[in-house]
Amino acid sequence: MPMTAWSKRYRANKMTAEVKEVLARCFEDVGGYDAFVKWVESSPERLDTFYSKMWIKLLPMNIRPEGHKDVVYKSYEEVSIALADHGISLDSIQKLKQLDLKAERKEAEDPRHRLVKALEEGLEETFPASDAVAVVEPASQPPDDEA
Repeated sequence: MPMTAWSKRYRANKMTAEVKEVLARCFEDVGGYDAFVKWVESSPERLDTFYSKMWIKLLPMNIRPEGHKDVVYKSYEEVSIALADHGISLDSIQKLKQLDLKAERKEAEDPRHRLVKALEEGLEETFPASDAVAVVEPASQPPDDEA
């Protein structure tokens, strides 16, 4: 019996739900919230990853401008207070920016950068998904021996 578009979507949603359940169980088994916080705080790179790759995915994608109005801040202090109301500080934004620049420089110097970047892009393009991410590089060809 051939799969219809509906049955393919249902199967994909079912697999996504199963994967989410497995990840949630794994998260709890490795220490849950407390272990995750320790992991995030264990290095500047992980803190950057948390904010730039994980937290950002939880922010709303659709913002309706008709419900918003232009806000003009007159001082650095006003901006700081407004951000603090949302749990953000200008210092943390600056630190993230510096970490991002350091990470970019470090990545550019790393010979494995291309592979790591390809894996990240593959993960972002397939998340959430039921299949593992794989990057395949063509095998190098031995030189032709013409003797």
